[in-house]
Amino acid sequence: MLKNLKALRESRRLNQQELAELLHISQASVSKYEIGLAEPDIYIIKRIANFFQVSIEYLIGDEKKQPMDNDSLTEKEKQFLADYGKLSPLQKDEVRALMRAHLSSQS
Repeated sequence: MLKNLKALRESRRLNQQELAELLHISQASVSKYEIGLAEPDIYIIKRIANFFQVSIEYLIGDEKKQPMDNDSLTEKEKQFLADYGKLSPLQKDEVRALMRAHLSSQS
């Protein structure tokens, strides 16, 4: 069961349909995951954890550490994180390398 899914969704001010569209799943699936009537496969769990930038352990309720407070982020930062969560692992590596390159050139 994804014990923290509803709280994470609400922290982003998303309704179930909006989250479903971002994750490319149905709204019914989101609802069932939140109330424990269905369990997603590992690929969906990874996609959800990546989207919210939390560990799988936190998502399923085995880890007590809270995710970063998104209320302190600007709308552009929130959109960046949402877009980043949709990238493949290789694409995420490329983005991180680009960010490091930009940061090191500023020094």
